[in-house]
Amino acid sequence: MISPKEFLTKLGSITVSRRIFQQDNGGPTYVPLDAVWEMAGEFATRKVRECVFYMSASMSPIETQTCLQKAAAFHPSRTAIQNIINETGQLLEQHEDVLLDEVRVQEELGFRQDMIRHL
Repeated sequence: MISPKEFLTKLGSITVSRRIFQQDNGGPTYVPLDAVWEMAGEFATRKVRECVFYMSASMSPIETQTCLQKAAAFHPSRTAIQNIINETGQLLEQHEDVLLDEVRVQEELGFRQDMIRHL
C-alpha cells in the first residue's frame, strides 16, 4: 500500500508517498523508506529536532514557535514543539543507563586526549 505522510524539514513541510508493508494477518506495519531515512515514528527531521532542542533550552515552546515563524522556513506548532521535547525526553529516560555509560566513556577519552596534548 502507498501512504502519504507529511514531514517537517528545514525547508518546510513536504509530503512523501511511501510504501507500507504489513503481514496478511495484521500486526505492526513496516515502512522501508522511513527506516532508511531514520524517520520511523518521527514527523520532523533530525535537523528540525536539533533546532527545536537548541532553542527550547532557553525558551518556552510558545517562544520557540514565535521565533521560528519569524526566522526559519519551517514553522512547527507549539504542540509539535512540545511533542518533540516530550518524546525525546521519554527516549532518554528509557535508555538513561546506556547513555550515561557512553557519556562517561567520552569524558574519559577527552581527559586522555587532553593529557596527551599537555605532554
